[in-house]
Amino acid sequence: MASELPLVALVDNERVRISVSSTLDRASSKRFLCDGNDDTCWSSAIPKVTISRPSLPHTLTSTSLSLSQPNTPTTITLLWPHPHPGVLPRRIEFTFQGGFVGRTVSVFCLTAAAEWSLLTQVFPLDINANQSFDLPSQGDTPVHSIRLVFENGSDLNYGRIVLYRLQILGLEPTSAPPPAV
Repeated sequence: MASELPLVALVDNERVRISVSSTLDRASSKRFLCDGNDDTCWSSAIPKVTISRPSLPHTLTSTSLSLSQPNTPTTITLLWPHPHPGVLPRRIEFTFQGGFVGRTVSVFCLTAAAEWSLLTQVFPLDINANQSFDLPSQGDTPVHSIRLVFENGSDLNYGRIVLYRLQILGLEPTSAPPPAV
């Protein structure tokens, strides 16, 4: 049975493509999410909304104003690119910086059916320690991409997320059981 096999780390900078909705700066790049170094982190940028006013007939320039938008969701997308056959995720682990925690995280998965579906929601605590959450099984259906949507965070002023470690544990296609005949 698949659940009896040992879980392996499925996320590293060589096997998975990572995209994020924002990054604060190069010192907190997305490559630090899974570099194995506890001293580096990824930090989302302060979500902003821009309000523009078009030029008036008697002026030559338009004006714009950027405002903080703390309720804008932050996303991280993990993609196991073709020809990778996908993964069987079983657990997700986070290490946040306290005060900058994603308190509600929706975990979506993309299978060969090419439709995003909600796998689960997890609710990390506002602490610095590693936190682990079991994921519901998708059976033997490989997942090709996972999207994490941080719907709200503990940074009430700006909505930033600071993540020192992200890991998905599960089964590799080579360790997945063969399809039932």
